[in-house]
Amino acid sequence: MRTNRYFLLALAVIIAILWLIREYLRSSDPRLADLVFAYGFCATLATLGVIAWLSARRMRERAIIEELERMKQAGLLTTTTYTARRAFRLRGNERDSLRYFLELENGRVLVLEGSYLYQEDGHSDFPCKQFTIERHTEHGYVLDLLCEGAPIMPEADMLFDETAALKYYPECPDAAEAFDLFETTYPDNTILEDTYDSIFTRLQETQPGQISGM
Repeated sequence: MRTNRYFLLALAVIIAILWLIREYLRSSDPRLADLVFAYGFCATLATLGVIAWLSARRMRERAIIEELERMKQAGLLTTTTYTARRAFRLRGNERDSLRYFLELENGRVLVLEGSYLYQEDGHSDFPCKQFTIERHTEHGYVLDLLCEGAPIMPEADMLFDETAALKYYPECPDAAEAFDLFETTYPDNTILEDTYDSIFTRLQETQPGQISGM
């Protein structure tokens, strides 16, 4: 609330200054006076809008950090650090639909898919060789992902939709059921028994021509 009052006060002061400048210029060039006021007003709104957005973002980030710290102190936050060798990525038709398959140091495969992969900070260094996942101790879902090692270049970026899912599970009667089965088989935050190469090869066979090496 205090921040909002500061923004309103700043807006009022700037508008008052712009109005005084407009009145000063009107005697010599009314058109210029109106243009200066209009452009100044728009620029002020744009600048204050950006400042307000950045301020709100910082407040959200601070709230998340405080909540994670509270959960850690209450014993509700579990952290696990992983080392990855290689990775490939699946993308769905939607912009924010990503699923990563990462081969870990012990040869197991970790699947990650969730909103934490495309938060505002972007996690632009993911996938990476070493990363830490923060999970809810009781429920197991992922709260955050922290990149700590050098980035890994994904071996492939595959488009995976219902058509590809039906190729992956040809025994399913329709594409929607095949896609649901895939989602159930490879959910977020799961370590698989299958090898990285077997999963990669099988997925590669479902979509010839749709794989692009990164």
